Amino acid sequence: MLALVPLGSELERVMGSIRLLYMIVLLATSSAMFHLLITLIAAYNPIHSYYHFMDECAIGFSGVLFSMIVIETSLSGAQSRRFCRFDSSDRFL
Repeated sequence: MLALVPLGSELERVMGSIRLLYMIVLLATSSAMFHLLITLIAAYNPIHSYYHFMDECAIGFSGVLFSMIVIETSLSGAQSRRFCRFDSSDRFL
């Protein structure tokens, strides 16, 4: 949860307070719906059902934080498609 402070302040500076709040609510809701969908698929699987998954709960903000990291990286333009460079003799530069 401490990652929210530097990450949230940077995204709030770029996006604005209202858009950041909207994004956090949207990401939290979609994360919960995605978890529910996977649980329903596993619980009512026709091959082998796991009905006890319906009694489990998931509480966390890690999915939202990971999504915010991806969004912040995308907005900063720091990502690169080239991870390492090799010359003609296949030595790492």
